[in-house]
Amino acid sequence: MGLCGAQLRYLVRSEYYGWIGGLSYSACARRVESRDEWIGWTEEARKRNHTFVINNSRYLIAPTVRVKCLASHVLAKCQTRLVDDWERVYKYRPVLLETYVERGRFSGSCYLAANWKYVGGTEGRGRKGTGATVKDVYVMPLQKKWQAVLCCCADGKVHVRQRVAQKEPRDWIEAELGGTKLGDARLTSRLLEMTGMFYDKPLANIPQACGSVSATKAAYRFLDNENVDWKAILQAHYEATEERVKENSLVLVAQDTTTLNYSTHPNTQGLGPIGTKSEKVRGLMVHDTMAFTESGTPLGLLNVQCWARDGIGSKHERHKKPIEEKESWKWVESYHAVSQVQKRCRNKSLLVVVADREADIHEVFAEQYNTPDGAQLLIRAERSRNRKVVDDKESCEFLWTKLEQQPVIGTREILIPPSEKRSARQAILMVRTMPVTLCPPMLKRICLRSGGCGRCWRRKSIRLSELMG
Repeated sequence: MGLCGAQLRYLVRSEYYGWIGGLSYSACARRVESRDEWIGWTEEARKRNHTFVINNSRYLIAPTVRVKCLASHVLAKCQTRLVDDWERVYKYRPVLLETYVERGRFSGSCYLAANWKYVGGTEGRGRKGTGATVKDVYVMPLQKKWQAVLCCCADGKVHVRQRVAQKEPRDWIEAELGGTKLGDARLTSRLLEMTGMFYDKPLANIPQACGSVSATKAAYRFLDNENVDWKAILQAHYEATEERVKENSLVLVAQDTTTLNYSTHPNTQGLGPIGTKSEKVRGLMVHDTMAFTESGTPLGLLNVQCWARDGIGSKHERHKKPIEEKESWKWVESYHAVSQVQKRCRNKSLLVVVADREADIHEVFAEQYNTPDGAQLLIRAERSRNRKVVDDKESCEFLWTKLEQQPVIGTREILIPPSEKRSARQAILMVRTMPVTLCPPMLKRICLRSGGCGRCWRRKSIRLSELMG
């Protein structure tokens, strides 16, 4: 495709390599939203002054030539003579350069190294509106008062539109982690770069993923930096997840615990036991809380807890410790974090916390009871807890006995995978529902009403299911 309008072309020659590349500059694009918002000119000023913006429309360095920083050096050298050359040919001096880099195919690193500024991306509609690849937009001012020239209207006054505070992220990595606050913009930039490397090679170790000695050293310096906090990195991801949550009316938030086994790294400090005393495996405990759509599409994490155990506790001591000192507190802390999101999304989304039988503890229900505008709960009941409920006559009976008396409202046939002790089988999931009043355990009676300690509390609706087969 030929170049449009006014244009200049340059060839690049090296005394050592000979002819190694070329550049061309031509008329700018008439209308690009991200660029126009960054410039801040009005529609009148854009029509009047768009010729002062020129486009680096072509740039090629021969692939056989590999010299560090060559591409950015050529750009800088060309810019030093471009304005004078353009004035000699077209009788006016441009004040701003622009270029468009195909997203996903090129990184635009040479423009960033030459101090160009990324301002957003194109919409992907193309020059004729028939569709084109999305491109990243970079600009480079050629003089200090470039905005006064571009935003000058016919009355001689400069009219600058208020810029949009947020720019379009370059890619999903910047959209997800670009807001990370590590106290230094260079650390955030390094984080984005490392994330891209690890994403491209998820099974590689750090040196393999980084691809060079310098990048590997930079990665280790980043990981050793005291200002790099994993919680700060995840906070940016939490905020991005919350924005996706707001786009869905119903969100299921699953929480569960896993372990990171570092037993093959015996010299690593800060680890703890993650199995039984006889297994003697060491690592970290991780409890994550992830949001999903109704169809099962993951939206991202809303809470992550990571810790190393001091040791394996005794079951005889568990009733002596407050819940805040037990690992079970992870369920309450996770629910609290989700409830904070629920409050901010009150009129947009309903969040339902989903957890397995380990979360069937008194404190989780108490937290939900005391947070009326918090997230809802859907927890699989643990049969061995022998929970009791209170009927209308204030007499107590076991939850499961009461549940089995309710009518079945639905069934579903599911496949149970094989295990070491039994083969695969088909099972029927029977669903029953009932509102109940749960009795707190004898050792965990807490104040639920302002009048004093209550023995039970009324749930609006608890849906329980029983697996039979």
